[in-house]
Amino acid sequence: MPIHHIRNEIDRIKILTIIQALKENIHWIVDIKKYRSRRTLPQNSLYWVFIACISSETGNDRDTLHDYFREKFLGWEEYEAFGEAKKRLRSTTKLTTKEFKNYLESIHADMATEGINLLFPEDRYFEEFYNAYRGYIG
Repeated sequence: MPIHHIRNEIDRIKILTIIQALKENIHWIVDIKKYRSRRTLPQNSLYWVFIACISSETGNDRDTLHDYFREKFLGWEEYEAFGEAKKRLRSTTKLTTKEFKNYLESIHADMATEGINLLFPEDRYFEEFYNAYRGYIG
């Protein structure tokens, strides 16, 4: 069954009609959750430009920096596999746009204390900064 978004009363009625039309005596699973916008492509591109800049300034490779910042600012999540409790670093892919913005701001502030100046799109000279490091996004 496809994913349906409920944005208004017409959408809500449409979903109720679909649910009412489900055959009886069949096990159904209906998962309803509040919509949360995921990080945007421009946010993701900016993140990897930040990582490229920090890599250039510190000599650390991108994967190491990616894991470092995820651990420092996002932490760990627990999950279960084959009956065993496990943990992994939280992923940036599941962050909302607001959470990802906070993540970028945390990295920005952290690197400022190290003398590394990361720029946001609204900052002066951002275009030059972005163009200098975007080629390192891979």
